[in-house]
Amino acid sequence: MEQMRLLFLLLCLLFCIEGKGQVKEMVILEEGDMGSLWYGSQRMDKFKELDRTLLTVTYRMNFIQDTVKRKILVDQMILQIGKNYSKFYSQRTFLDDMSYTDFEMGKTVREEGYGIDGTVYIDWDMIFDLSKRTVTTIHRMPYEDEVSKFYSEPMPVLQWEYIDGADSVCGYACHVARTCYAGRLWKAYYTMDIPLNFGPWKLSGLPGLILKAVDSSGEYEFICEGLSDESQPIRSYKWRSKSISKENWRRFERRVHTAPLEALTAGGTRVFRVYDPQTKKSRDLTAEWTVPYNPIERE
Repeated sequence: MEQMRLLFLLLCLLFCIEGKGQVKEMVILEEGDMGSLWYGSQRMDKFKELDRTLLTVTYRMNFIQDTVKRKILVDQMILQIGKNYSKFYSQRTFLDDMSYTDFEMGKTVREEGYGIDGTVYIDWDMIFDLSKRTVTTIHRMPYEDEVSKFYSEPMPVLQWEYIDGADSVCGYACHVARTCYAGRLWKAYYTMDIPLNFGPWKLSGLPGLILKAVDSSGEYEFICEGLSDESQPIRSYKWRSKSISKENWRRFERRVHTAPLEALTAGGTRVFRVYDPQTKKSRDLTAEWTVPYNPIERE
């Protein structure tokens, strides 16, 4: 991770001076990294403790970003359940942020944050205010450290249909229900042995904890891998973050995938180039560059 961070600092955060003292940031990407976006990291040393966990659930998240190649990506997601707040976030992204914080503070840098290909896939954290029934989603920004955007919305009230079927997940007997939300049909496996109406992501409202959820397209799946009742802090981190409407965020998110060069160079403060490690040459990125886009919320 330290080598990658140094490489990013050396290659991506270069600056070129143009006429009349105008400074532009030059971001240099490697040829093999064009199929996904790089999301900036956040400092984790300043925070507010919102609550303590009553239960922590670890899920394996399998998902597909590229619907043509259909490569399955994997992340580990954490659901923290407290009395007044709950939180859902990526363990991989959390470890990357911790590594970044250690690096910025001059401490020993951990390696666990990055996957095999050095990519952090999940850019968002979600905090649920259980008394106000709101969920706040915080998104990291592509190619910018310590910058984020957030929006709040009412927690969805899902209309579940109980259907025939049964399964066992993490040793718990599960019943089955399904619902449509945000353009996807979800099938959820919940256990009455843990009578908490929580689940992964925004899936909730059943009479037992959701231990497994599968979208009908096979593009998103959450499977419980472990539970812990050890009390842990639920934290809200004090990031440099700006409010944005959900509609404007989704508009930006789509644009940064379908026309990333246009979206990321708006304002004229950044220049993007791509480096070929075999030829050791770089070239300007063109408007033909696109990134596969398959959001968990289709609508």
